[in-house]
Amino acid sequence: MNLITAKSLDQVSLAGVVVDWQKHDGNIKLLTLTDSTGKTLTIKVANSYSDNLSILVPQPPKKEIRHVLHGEVAGIPIKKAYETPEVAEMVMSNFASHASNLTITPTEVVVDDDGEVVSDDFPF
Repeated sequence: MNLITAKSLDQVSLAGVVVDWQKHDGNIKLLTLTDSTGKTLTIKVANSYSDNLSILVPQPPKKEIRHVLHGEVAGIPIKKAYETPEVAEMVMSNFASHASNLTITPTEVVVDDDGEVVSDDFPF
């Protein structure tokens, strides 16, 4: 899991826990966690120029536009994403004699760090 630094309190969500922090000159200096019973835990940064507190949250998934070819080829439904419209159009033209209702739609999809589509909708 990739992590990023939280920039606002609404990025930090824990079920049944209220999160609050205090900043000084843009740096988080004090973090307070309060559970549903009212018990609190406070975390304070050491008094040093090099120490700083970071609150890490899961990085949002990376999304990119892909050109999705969907329709039927020889009666078999297909749905495949391509990086460029040119590649999608080339594949579509290769299936032209056996295909019906083929269309290309620009679609935002979730990709991994290598740019590969990770959505369950695209099993390839």
